[in-house]
Amino acid sequence: MDERFRVVVRWAALILLGLGAGGLAWWVGVGSFAVLGGAVIALVCCVFVGASIWATYLRTDRQGDLAGPGLFRAVSLGFFGAGVIVGALTVGAIAAIAIAAAAGLIVLLLTREADRSAS
Repeated sequence: MDERFRVVVRWAALILLGLGAGGLAWWVGVGSFAVLGGAVIALVCCVFVGASIWATYLRTDRQGDLAGPGLFRAVSLGFFGAGVIVGALTVGAIAAIAIAAAAGLIVLLLTREADRSAS
């Protein structure tokens, strides 16, 4: 599988898992806390991604390259946070949220990297 395609598919899976987590939080009765938590996660990740992009690509006196694995992890967490927000605000769609979360988990399991130490 092409690495870029794998990353995008994993981002979509994290959105689905966030949707499931937010829906579960709504079902349990702590949906407002899930929205707040998802908003904080998304905001922090957006600030990190924005600062990394600015420092790496937009500065004229580039001191280093910050577009590494941390940037993609921050994007991933931001997508998860956005999924949590949407899941917690979606009222009454428990079956759809459960299916979305299961699909996201399956995609993450199918796209995980193989253990390279075994070879």
